[in-house]
Amino acid sequence: MQYLVYAGIFILPFIVFFVDASHVFPFITAKNFPFRIIVEIIFGAWLILAFLDKKWRPKKSWLLGSATLFVGIMFIANITGMYPYKSMWSNFERMEGWVTLIHLLAYLLVLGTTLRTKKLWTRFWLTSTIASIGVGLFSLGQLLRAYLVKVKGWTTDQGIVSILPIINQGGDRVDATLGNATYLAEYMMFSSFITIFLFVRHKGATLYWKMFYIATFLLQVFILYKTATRGAILGFIGGMFLIGLLLGLFAEKKSKARNIATALVLGVLIFVGLFFGMKNTSFVRESHTLSRFANISLEDTTTKSRFLMWGVAFEGFKEHPILGYGQENFNYVFNKHYNPDLYEQEQWFDRSHNFFFDWLIAGGTLGLLAYLLILVFLFISIWKLHKHTLVEKTILAGLLSAYIFQNLFVFDQIMSYLLFFALIAYLHSFSKSTPLFEKMFEINKDTRDRIILPVIVVVTCMMLWFVNYDGYMQSRTAIQAMQVTPSASIEELNGKLKVSLEKFEKSLSYDSFGTAEVAERLPDFLVQIASIDGVSQSVVQGTFVLAENALKEQIERKPEDARYYLILGSMYSQFGLADNAIDQIIKARELSPQKPSIILELAQAHLRAGKTKEALETAKEAYDLQRENDDAWRVYALVALINENTNLYSSLVTEALAQKRYARVEHLLKYQKNINPTDIQIRVNLVTLYLQQEKNDQAIQELQSAQTDIPEFADRAEQLIKDIKEGKVLF
Repeated sequence: MQYLVYAGIFILPFIVFFVDASHVFPFITAKNFPFRIIVEIIFGAWLILAFLDKKWRPKKSWLLGSATLFVGIMFIANITGMYPYKSMWSNFERMEGWVTLIHLLAYLLVLGTTLRTKKLWTRFWLTSTIASIGVGLFSLGQLLRAYLVKVKGWTTDQGIVSILPIINQGGDRVDATLGNATYLAEYMMFSSFITIFLFVRHKGATLYWKMFYIATFLLQVFILYKTATRGAILGFIGGMFLIGLLLGLFAEKKSKARNIATALVLGVLIFVGLFFGMKNTSFVRESHTLSRFANISLEDTTTKSRFLMWGVAFEGFKEHPILGYGQENFNYVFNKHYNPDLYEQEQWFDRSHNFFFDWLIAGGTLGLLAYLLILVFLFISIWKLHKHTLVEKTILAGLLSAYIFQNLFVFDQIMSYLLFFALIAYLHSFSKSTPLFEKMFEINKDTRDRIILPVIVVVTCMMLWFVNYDGYMQSRTAIQAMQVTPSASIEELNGKLKVSLEKFEKSLSYDSFGTAEVAERLPDFLVQIASIDGVSQSVVQGTFVLAENALKEQIERKPEDARYYLILGSMYSQFGLADNAIDQIIKARELSPQKPSIILELAQAHLRAGKTKEALETAKEAYDLQRENDDAWRVYALVALINENTNLYSSLVTEALAQKRYARVEHLLKYQKNINPTDIQIRVNLVTLYLQQEKNDQAIQELQSAQTDIPEFADRAEQLIKDIKEGKVLF
């Protein structure tokens, strides 16, 4: 039994490699399902061992107590919150909620009790470090592929490129097997401090071990740098600086630790000084990572959005100050108190991207204080650690500080949670305290063997099924429904689409924590298949009815969530049910009155219903909320044109040109061109716009396109092309 516990503990660091494309959100679900299953198994096995042998029994500590208090308060906050079911179970995209918290608490209890010696903990941290090396090497593979394709011009099926991993998010920010550069940064930042800790703790290490630690640390820091995640990188730098300060304050004079302190502090200061000195150089501007840091300011789009989001969160907190809204319910706050200045950002944020406000919204004042209490006891426990040197303690303090700082701008996911709770378990295991629940384990042997132990086995098996099966199957079935392979004939395609419809029905029938996400994907699937010539109308109609019913069910379950009213309204609008669409979108707007995307969707629904006057009034409301919003301007201008309000249309275009917002006008003219491809005046206006921006090549391309589309304009277009090339055309 003990080997089962040890096996589970030492397997868990490697779930970082688990990615399964046969699941919804393959980087999240593929890690979280194994995490939950393994924790349930090892917790059940550990509990049996605790009844059989005293050495496996838990002990008290302020850390364990504070973590338990936090999980307990969050349970109360969740069941009294906006939508308890989601608070408890979360969804496929995050897989957090209270279910994850209780699993993490169980993980902490098992880890903190099972790993009782320095040797065992060294092996555990070394195992975690080895896993991070694998992730680092995987990331190097991503970087090599990007270099060969983008710099060397290799094709994606050429040579080694065909077997190298891609950067899943695109761009230059590596994400390895976590699927997100920020998640990878959190993981590497934490791992880099653990590597330093192991290096310092390994007394009498051979040259090979020292080289191993140094090489590993350099790899981790390099990958952290290549994620270009500012919060994690700044946290790392700040953590190193704090280590130097603490050593400088508490280490003995002329000691090796004091020399390390001086080197760290000076190193950080020199690095920061050099960066600011080179901030405007081409070296910094041409570096993706350094340029992101150089652009940090209060006017930076990301920075502004964070402050705006925190303002939204604070407004929500004032309405539920004691226990908050429950986990996974930030979207209610975001919708109700939406700030129109966030128009450039994601429209459905489910996190505030700040641990302080995230827990304030999820658990209110009590939840946040309970979480902060864990952090306080962590720092106290670090400083009280026995059999640890000052350097080792400062490294752990630097790690914790870096973790806290990065979480001011990002949020946790399963791998950062695993490392954080492992740190809690580590410090708990070294605490000197009395046994916990001692009398509970001291029971009659016959009762234990005949009742208690069999019950533990049965309950563990039941938990494995209850917690995981429906969600696991729902995720797999949903992906199968969405994956329609190419077909040789329309008959074959219709057969496959019918199977997909059945798979969607099956996925929804599990009615697990991913039901809402399956419902959300149905309208997109519906739009795709409805656009295919010859597709079976019975399949289209069946999919429409299934999507409609699924979304209505979500609305019934979550009547205060604007998202599902909008999705249903948009689906109605796209399929010609304009009046139904208007009804649903109006309800969405009532729940989120300041969100331009909802108001613009309502304006378009009015247009499809032929209510052009109402469309114009609604579009104006969206534009007036935030006049910097290009989408609002375009819809407003277009509706003005449809209403034949030439004065309003002209004033909007004139205003945009005066402000040199050429992209706005270009987008509108291209839309008009698609509607009326033979309208000469639209082509001339588009050419004029390009010439105003000195985009002569694009102007010529537009004229050449007009020659093909409008034969009677060909001669004039040819003359204009000639004049442009000779520099004669002036508009």
